[in-house]
Amino acid sequence: MIQTLFGSLEQQPSFLDRMKEAVSRTRENLAERIDEVVSIGKEIDRATLDDLEATLIGADLGTATTHEVLDKLRDKADRKQIKNIDELKRLLKGELLAILTAANTQPVQKVDGTPEVILVVGVNGTGKTT
Repeated sequence: MIQTLFGSLEQQPSFLDRMKEAVSRTRENLAERIDEVVSIGKEIDRATLDDLEATLIGADLGTATTHEVLDKLRDKADRKQIKNIDELKRLLKGELLAILTAANTQPVQKVDGTPEVILVVGVNGTGKTT
């Protein structure tokens, strides 16, 4: 009866759907920004790597992770081991994958009788606060 009076109810996206959409948007935006920084024909120099560093930090990759990745890329660039933009992108992807797939060597230890801190990590706009 309500649907007859007011039309059909809109189906709200689930939490998982919202999360997938947010991660997808973040990935696309980061890929676009990286492509802008390392566009075809651009020379691989300090300025390019500095722009790439700013892009990764701006994408909330974290300063420690960004510096770890960029230090390796700068070292390879200084030794002329990066020949073109495609190779730079491939090396960047490889470094990020290596970090993401590294085994966690320190298991979580629960301490009884003390307050606990829980860190909630997620893409902006996915409901971490609620």
